[in-house]
Amino acid sequence: MRPTLQTIALMAVVTTASGCADGVQIPEVRKAFDDVVRALEKKDAAALWSLSHPEAQEALLGLARDAASAASAARDLWGAAESPEGARARAALGGELTTISAVPEAERGARLVAHFVDLGALAWTEGSRESVSLARITVDASVPDLAVVRIPSGESMAFKTYDGNWRTLLLRDLVLDSERWKSLRANIDKTLALAEEQAQIWRTGLDAATPQGAFNLLRRELPKGADAAPFVYRLLDAPARDLLKEALEAGRAAQRRLQQGVPRAGRDAAYQEAGLADHVASRTDLDLFARWYKRHPLSTGLADDLPERFERDGAERGTLITKSGQRLPMTRDPGGTWSLSGLTEPLRAALLTPLLENTPPENPPDNAPPGNARKDAPATTP
Repeated sequence: MRPTLQTIALMAVVTTASGCADGVQIPEVRKAFDDVVRALEKKDAAALWSLSHPEAQEALLGLARDAASAASAARDLWGAAESPEGARARAALGGELTTISAVPEAERGARLVAHFVDLGALAWTEGSRESVSLARITVDASVPDLAVVRIPSGESMAFKTYDGNWRTLLLRDLVLDSERWKSLRANIDKTLALAEEQAQIWRTGLDAATPQGAFNLLRRELPKGADAAPFVYRLLDAPARDLLKEALEAGRAAQRRLQQGVPRAGRDAAYQEAGLADHVASRTDLDLFARWYKRHPLSTGLADDLPERFERDGAERGTLITKSGQRLPMTRDPGGTWSLSGLTEPLRAALLTPLLENTPPENPPDNAPPGNARKDAPATTP
């Protein structure tokens, strides 16, 4: 525990300048004290900040950074600052304090002083400065880098050396030891701890009724490689599943047309050339997806990734963003579970579009004139 101003004052030998550990340092303390009082008289927050010891500066800057982090976490926990819960959370975290770390670095110190200290309410005056004599400035021999200035009214101000200069500890004693500071520190710490607890749930939860839970279930399956296809299939959204069913039916129709004009011995090669091999070999749309997934699996790197946040686009869809920056579009199904919604177009391009482009219609149009059937239409066999 660091000594308080009162403790230091009691330790000090308040008699004459000869009672000091180093009489040469006394004028330097007096000058530092004069500079601080002058800053207080002018209500110059920037000057007081520059005259303060880095011990207090770093503590205040650290609190401002933590308050900003806590405010960001509070928005995720309780909503925007405009909401009643968000407004109460912001006030408990220091209000304007949560924004100070975002201002230009050169302005932060003065903003912090103004936030915590009412410069016009302090007892230091021109008269106090003039009444201080060398006999009132003491340095305890056991703590040579610490000095205390006392005025007749009983007020005292501590100074500590830093980089060869005496810096005031006024901010430390006014702010860091105050109940306000302790309350803010406790509120910030509680908010950050709750945010970390929620983040841990995000990283480990397996409830598919949440976007992160569905993603975590997916991460658990991805190391299986191609064998993860059945699980990934269950996470597909409705448009992707409908596309697979449509592609399977289109494949069946294309298969029938090819069979009409290609001898049995040459059909496998024809299926391959027409992009039909997977369709022909698949009994169900799950089979078709598994064959496609074997060639185009989701990155196994996602297994080691973590869900970071979810950007909503309405109540039923949004984008999950991972710690590494991967973006996964997701949709909530009518049953309440979240599904992958980014695979419909890749599936269409691989499994349906080639069939529609490379195979003729099963029958010529009804209004086609005689003799104008497409020359590439499959021949029929008895």
